[in-house]
Amino acid sequence: MIAFQLEHLQEAIAFIDPTVIANNVHASFLFALPFLIYVELSTVIFFAVQLSNKTPIFGSSKIEYGQTPWDKNCFPLFDRRRKNAIKRPSSVKFRRRMLVVWLVGFLIVSMIAPLGLFGRDCLHNDYSINSYNTFNHVSDKVYSTGDYHHLILKTIYYSGYRGGSYWCYGMSIEMTDGKTFKFNNRQFDYRDADYKDNCLKTMAEIKQLFSSDSITIIGADDVDKVADYIGLSESQTRELRKLFT
Repeated sequence: MIAFQLEHLQEAIAFIDPTVIANNVHASFLFALPFLIYVELSTVIFFAVQLSNKTPIFGSSKIEYGQTPWDKNCFPLFDRRRKNAIKRPSSVKFRRRMLVVWLVGFLIVSMIAPLGLFGRDCLHNDYSINSYNTFNHVSDKVYSTGDYHHLILKTIYYSGYRGGSYWCYGMSIEMTDGKTFKFNNRQFDYRDADYKDNCLKTMAEIKQLFSSDSITIIGADDVDKVADYIGLSESQTRELRKLFT
């Protein structure tokens, strides 16, 4: 869930610029992983400890906690009466110490996490491309269509963990200086109702900028699989087939 929200935040940052039609996040997003792992692991450990102590989480309105046969200090985790339970001084001291340690760790990963939000390549509506670093500073070099050298169009199958596999299609644009930028259909602004058409139109128009001997097509046989997975209409599927011919 947290990773999902992070992805949405990265997209929101990229598409603040209304000229951006697609963006590809840099590997710098890994800076945000310690924060995600820390929060998720902390949550798992917290509830695991409560479970091992047989502490009710939400409890039941039908049960009179704190009375026989329940321990007098046994209240659900989110019960207001829990704060009145008698606690040993040593236990209170230990919990405070652990809370301080946790807060220090949380502060450290929170300071690192923002570095994973900004690194990205952006494709603009005039088909120019530029990059942003981890501090959200735009690079001096802006590539225009005049810098385009070679285009690769390809269908892609990503085999993810626990059912996260999916099909997509994308393009790699090599520049005259050897720099390569990659964008796939999942990196266009899906918040736009016409984003499927926009993606097809964009790649088709970029394809027209290249001569036939400057275009490489990979995975044309899997176009229908991609169309089925994405949920393209018949007309959109025809445009995708045309793109890969």
